[in-house]
Parts: sequence; structure tokens; C-alpha cells
Amino acid sequence: MRISTRVVLFALVLVAHRSTGLAALDKAWLESYEKAGEQAIENSLDTNPPEDLTDSQRDEVKILAAATLVKLGRTLAAQQIYMDVASRAIGTSQGALALKQLEALALTVEIDESAIEDFAFEYDGTVETATARSMLAWYRARALMRRGFVDWATRELGQVAVDSAWHSERLYDRAVSALADGREDEAEAIFSELAKKAVIRATTKQFSELNRARLIFEKGDYQASLEAVRGLDLPIRERARALHEMAWSRYYMREYGKALGILQVLDSGYYADLKTPEADLLRMVIERDLCRYDLVKQSTTAFRDKYKKTYKQIESRLPLESDDRLKQMALQSRSLQKRATLVHRLRVELRALTDEDIRVSPGLGVWLRRQLATRERQLQSEVDRLLGKELERVANQFVDLRDQVTFLEYESSIRPLTAAPSDTIDYLPTGASRTKFEKLHWPVTNESWWDELDSYEVMLRGRCQTPLPNGLGVVPAPRRPPPPPPPPETDDEDDE
Repeated sequence: MRISTRVVLFALVLVAHRSTGLAALDKAWLESYEKAGEQAIENSLDTNPPEDLTDSQRDEVKILAAATLVKLGRTLAAQQIYMDVASRAIGTSQGALALKQLEALALTVEIDESAIEDFAFEYDGTVETATARSMLAWYRARALMRRGFVDWATRELGQVAVDSAWHSERLYDRAVSALADGREDEAEAIFSELAKKAVIRATTKQFSELNRARLIFEKGDYQASLEAVRGLDLPIRERARALHEMAWSRYYMREYGKALGILQVLDSGYYADLKTPEADLLRMVIERDLCRYDLVKQSTTAFRDKYKKTYKQIESRLPLESDDRLKQMALQSRSLQKRATLVHRLRVELRALTDEDIRVSPGLGVWLRRQLATRERQLQSEVDRLLGKELERVANQFVDLRDQVTFLEYESSIRPLTAAPSDTIDYLPTGASRTKFEKLHWPVTNESWWDELDSYEVMLRGRCQTPLPNGLGVVPAPRRPPPPPPPPETDDEDDE
């Protein structure tokens, strides 16, 4: 009889611990913690911890600290805390709460994917909620696939609920595979479906819309592509690439002034390290199309001066990774961009935590710095391992671009000999009116805004002898009418 009583009591205690929520901490201390963060969020982390903490209370304090770190933007540090508590406190309310918070974090921000894959691979516990089970099944399948266990990975994918956000991850991977195999229509249909879903990770929905916009661009619907990209909040590396694609869209729409305006934004200090030499080539192509051969020559000279060091590095067969431009372009490749961005975020959070003790949980700050530093070294080693191949590809791209620049320079020297540029304005973006005030015009000199990109224009006039098609820029200036024909001569002898 005593044995059965003990079993029942143990079961009741286990059920009580599995109920999610901060059940172990004192309510008065929780109120003081929240009150400390009213003036400044980081003040909560300096709150004195309760005395004589139990293991359950200590885990709940860490979960509280992780939630505060999320508010401060240190999401990678919070992810480490959630994974640690969830893996150690399996079967308790603290472990269930940490797993729930980890899933909420993964649904809203970009996280360390490979770290959570390893966590899911090692996790060995019963999960009550369907969404958390789907998350663990998805990341466990990816970890198994990475290790070569395809059959086991397929079995785990079968446990992903169709109505969960993690099923959308399966659809996204299917769309990427279809795109790689050349099935653009199938990929576009899946991306369109994902863009309309309500239950989906924020980052997955964002990149679904971006990939759909790129497929629309390839079909030639440049206006629809621009409208799709305009509303996206992209990471800085992806935003630089999107800006370059938007400039090409404006060029194909023959809105040369707006295309040059976007290229001017790419010249700003914010995007200077992320700009590719293809943007300089696009500028020369626009100047060539407007018969501004004088500007083409200036741009080609500036191109050679700008990339002189890089070409010397390539031609002298020196280590390519020593050149900052080559390295930065290589890090923007599909295989390295996510890792490079993650390394940067880890370094930023490490610097932010350098002087942070996190008094509310003694020892947590030191542990976090050690964990983040370890992940930074691991990811950097992966980047270094993959960087060599990408550097060679980028170096070959630089050589091809120089050949195209040389051809444009030659073309700009030959064309004026066949048809001299005209001094009459053939193309010019519409400027400020002296009599109408529907639009406000002002010069943009030292800053640019994402939501104003469609308004930026470079007032570059065209000088082509053959007019551009009607409707581009301003209406072509009227040509001087030809002189009237001479009056017909009369035959006086016939009159006589």
C-alpha cells in the first residue's frame, strides 16, 4: 500500500512540474525584477538574485534573463540559455518553458540553425505540445540528413505537423530544390503559397517573397518585382543585393535617372563594403545608352583606379583572402552569406556582453561569453574552409568584368566617330516645375532612406542623335523646322 501511495505522489509532483510558467520563483521578487526594467531594460539583469535558490528557481531566473536579452537584441545569447535549460531540465516546467521560448524565438528571428540542429539531435525527452514536437522533428531531420542518415531523416519529417510553421520550412526547401533543378514555375507557385501563409516563420516568409520577386524579374515583369521587394525588411547583405537588382529593373524599364539614383545609394558608406563592381558596370552601360561617352571614359578610369589593388592581387597570384574587396564579395555568396552574418552577430553580442556580469544569475555572463566565443570559432573555421573556392570564383568574375569595361571604353571611343552626340536634350528626368507644386524636389547629398528609393533620381541628360522612344524622361525638345523651299521660278518668255 505504501509503495502505491509513493507512486501516486511522485506522479502528481511530475505533472505539477510539467505545467509551464514561472511557478518556483517568489512573486514579490518577480515584481521587483520587472520594476527594475521599467526605466531601462538592462537594469533587470543587475537585480540581486533571491537567496538560497533551488535548481528549479535557478533555471527560472536564467529564463527570465534570456527574455531580457531578447528585448536587448541579444538573441543568440538567449538561444544558448534556452537550449541549456531545455536539455538539462527535461520533464520539468522549467524545461518545457525553455523549449516553448526557444520555439517562439526561432519563429520570429534568425537563429543559429546548426546549433539548434545539434540540440534537437541530442534531445531525448517527451514533448507535450504539437508545435514543439514539430520543431524538434524538423531540426532533428536536418541533423540526420547532414550526417547521411536519409531514411531516419525521412521518418522524422513525417512527424512534422502539416498545420505548423515547420511544415512551411519543408515547402521552402522543396521550392529551392525545384529552382535548382530548373523548375521555375513550380518554385514560384510554392513561394507564392508561402508568402500567403499566416503560420510561418518570419524569415521564411520574407525570403519566399524575395525569391518570388526574383523569379518575376526573370520573366520580365520589372514593375511587379519592384513592388514585391519594396516592402521587405532584409538583412544588410541581402538588402545590398536587392538594391542592385532594383537598379537593373529600373534600367530595363528605361528609367535611367531612378536606376542611377539607386546606384548612388549603393555608393554610400552604409553599403560601400557590400557593393559589387557590377554596379559600376551598370552605371557605364546607362551612360553609354544615353550617348554620354565623356562620362563613360571617366567611369572606366575611376573603375581602374578603384580596383587597381584588387587586380594586382589577382595578376600577381598573391593570396586572394588578403584583399578585402575579394573577401567581402566572396562572403556574399549563397553558401557563405548566412554563416558570415552569424559570425558578425556573435562578435557583436560578445562585445556587448564583455562588461556585463548579469548579476541576477551569478556566473551566467562568463558562461555565455564562453559559449558564444566557441560558436564564433566554429563558424569562422567553416567559413575559412569554404572561402577558397568562392574567392577563385569572385576573382574570375573580376577578370570578366574588366574585359567588359574595356569593351565599353573602346565602344565609347568609336561611336562618336560614326554619330556625333547631339547638344539637344534627348532624355532628362522630370525636374522641379516653376509653376506646379504637386511634387517636392530637394537634393539628396549625404543620406538615403529605404522607403524613398523610388524618389531618388540622377538628373543626367541624354545626348543621342536618334531620339529615345516617346514617354521616356521629358518629351524630346522640338527640332528647328527646316527652311521653307525656294519659290518656283517663272518663265518670262512663255508669258510674253
